[in-house]
Amino acid sequence: MDYKKEMKMLEKGRERYFPVIDALLDMKTSDGSHPLPIDNPDMMRIVLELIDIEYFDPDAFIINKRFGEVRGLYFKGGPVLTADGWKQYKIHHGQQRRKQVRRLFIILVSIVLCAAVITVISLFK
Repeated sequence: MDYKKEMKMLEKGRERYFPVIDALLDMKTSDGSHPLPIDNPDMMRIVLELIDIEYFDPDAFIINKRFGEVRGLYFKGGPVLTADGWKQYKIHHGQQRRKQVRRLFIILVSIVLCAAVITVISLFK
C-alpha cells in the first residue's frame, strides 16, 4: 500500500464535505416551523456521512427511514456542526486562505519580474 497515495485519496474525498457544510450553514428555515427537505441524493449521502463521522449534529436533521432505507432527509435548523466539525471546518478554511495568499504572492512576484525585465529592455534600446 502506498501511504501517500492513500492519504491523497482521503484528502480528495474530504474536499466534497466542505461545499455541503457551507450550504447547510447558509440554509435557513423561513419561520423555523417547517423543516427544509434535502432532495439531492449526493448531498444526502454526504450529510449522512458527516453525521456518521460526528461532524454534524444528528439533532439538526430528521431522517425518514423505512426498512433500513433512507427515504427522506430534512434540515430542522439550528446549529449543524459539532466541535469536531468546527475544528475541521476552520482547518480547511485556513488551508484555503494560505493557498490563496501563496497564489497572490506568486502573481505579484511575476508582475514585478515582468516589470523589471521590461525596464531593463527599455534601458538598452
